[in-house]
Amino acid sequence: MGGKRKPAASFTGLAEIAAFAEPVSCGVHAVDRAAIKVGQTVAIIGAGPMGQIILQMVKNTGASKIIHLDIFDWKLDIAKEYGATDTINTTKEDAAARVKELTGGAGVDVVIEAVGDPHTFEMAFTLVARGGRIVQFGFCPEGKEAKVTPFDILFKELTIVGSWVNPYTYPRAISLLASGKVVVDHLITNRLKIDEVERGLKCMIDRPEGFMKAVIFP
Repeated sequence: MGGKRKPAASFTGLAEIAAFAEPVSCGVHAVDRAAIKVGQTVAIIGAGPMGQIILQMVKNTGASKIIHLDIFDWKLDIAKEYGATDTINTTKEDAAARVKELTGGAGVDVVIEAVGDPHTFEMAFTLVARGGRIVQFGFCPEGKEAKVTPFDILFKELTIVGSWVNPYTYPRAISLLASGKVVVDHLITNRLKIDEVERGLKCMIDRPEGFMKAVIFP
């Protein structure tokens, strides 16, 4: 038999992948809510860990174009490597104009907001095509308000849905991780011991460049 035999995965490797079952299950629900059809165009706002996970699932739906938007080039570079057909740094380009350029003036069929900010929620309306769908996935702080023009919803016949956590999606998330259809190794930027929890939490708060996810090993 030709070829090298792959070594068995270590317990450590399996454990850190298993730690992603919860966030992946949330992503599964978001993509369910997006109801993406084969060949449609999709924009994902936010290239953090959840945006990167959702990106891989959207790629698996057969979307013809996946446009990823963020304010950090290094995050967009990762998105490009894992399935984004196009990327937009919203601090450097007019997002709406660029999306229209990439979609022949139409806008995208589906927008998934994965930041959780009123500004990016409002941005979603400038990216979506007539008859399109907006999925609010990012956790916007409770009580925060965004400005929306009702006529735009009426005229463009938009569908706006929320995606709350992960109802009954854990088994599918585990299957995706086990099959390799969703990979997460590249999202683990900090592997820490139990006595380094405080350092991990500080990274989550400060968000230094290059930080995605920290995994704690007891």
